[in-house]
Amino acid sequence: MSRSWKLIIVGMVGLFVTGSTLAVLLLALGIRAMAPSDALARIRQHRELQVWMDTGAPPWSGNPPMVFNIESGKFDGLDWRLAKVIAAQIGVPEVRALHRDYPDLVGALLQPPAPGAPAGAEGDILLSGYIPHEAPGVVWSDAYLEFGLCLIVAADSPVRSVKDLAGRRVGMYEDDGAEQDVRRLAPQASLQRFEQGYLELLIAGELDGFIYDYPFAVEEIRIHYERFPQHRGRLRIAQYNLTDSQYAVGVRAGEPELLAAVNRSIAVWRASPDYAAALRDLLVPPAATAEIVAAGAAPDVHVIRGGETLKGIAALRFGDEGRWRDLWAWNRSRIPNPEVLVAGERLVLQAP
Repeated sequence: MSRSWKLIIVGMVGLFVTGSTLAVLLLALGIRAMAPSDALARIRQHRELQVWMDTGAPPWSGNPPMVFNIESGKFDGLDWRLAKVIAAQIGVPEVRALHRDYPDLVGALLQPPAPGAPAGAEGDILLSGYIPHEAPGVVWSDAYLEFGLCLIVAADSPVRSVKDLAGRRVGMYEDDGAEQDVRRLAPQASLQRFEQGYLELLIAGELDGFIYDYPFAVEEIRIHYERFPQHRGRLRIAQYNLTDSQYAVGVRAGEPELLAAVNRSIAVWRASPDYAAALRDLLVPPAATAEIVAAGAAPDVHVIRGGETLKGIAALRFGDEGRWRDLWAWNRSRIPNPEVLVAGERLVLQAP
């Protein structure tokens, strides 16, 4: 046997040993080894898309506006609607939610199915209002929603922006990941962390502001008004888009065909009227934004009418619908999303 053939054989044996060792290490760590991708075939064989979600506390009680029960065994929500779009794109009729608490979702996606789990209950994607972060073994889709932290205050509060929070009492949700942003936004405020009760404290004047993810802030204000009708109109969102964040879908590394299918689904959904309708259905704020405050002469404003869009307003006011991007840039602190306009709100028509 020639020397070159011996080297090839030695190399092949080395690769086999290295691969076997790696597989053993992955199994020892409880991490799913990444075989050549057959994700789409697996999903089609099961005839359902299995989605890891935080479905609420207790499980299945709902985590609005991302997923919530509309009747027994049926769900709605922004994440649920996207899951249905992805399933349709892949060609399966059903979506099945698999519950894990939010901090455990990445681990659930990467772990093999638990002993005794139903056949096929391994989960295909992670879709749960999740902000992408570095997680070995997971790749992230394109964004399906851009959003930011927002500032909630009492309706009669003098606070108009985070600049007014110096020396005041400010709350945030019990979230280590958001604290750095909140401290940067309100560096001279007295910061407290809460899991519940903060809206009541705002109304009672015991908190001066609360900084929170916009999508969840909207829903919690709505739920609070339903529970306490006497508080309706007592809160307002003073500023939107204090940070730039996004939600994305998690897919196991090594499943590029599934990632591509997810990204195609997101692109199709975002380009359709259904996407704007979903944002209007689920993310319209129940509290008015702050009054427009300008130094010197009052700025030119446009009062939004029902059914208007930024493109339509730009065409009406500037003769060029492409200038919707200017409107968005000038009003990012006043409206939560280019697709979410509330009748009666006012847009500034010039740079601040």
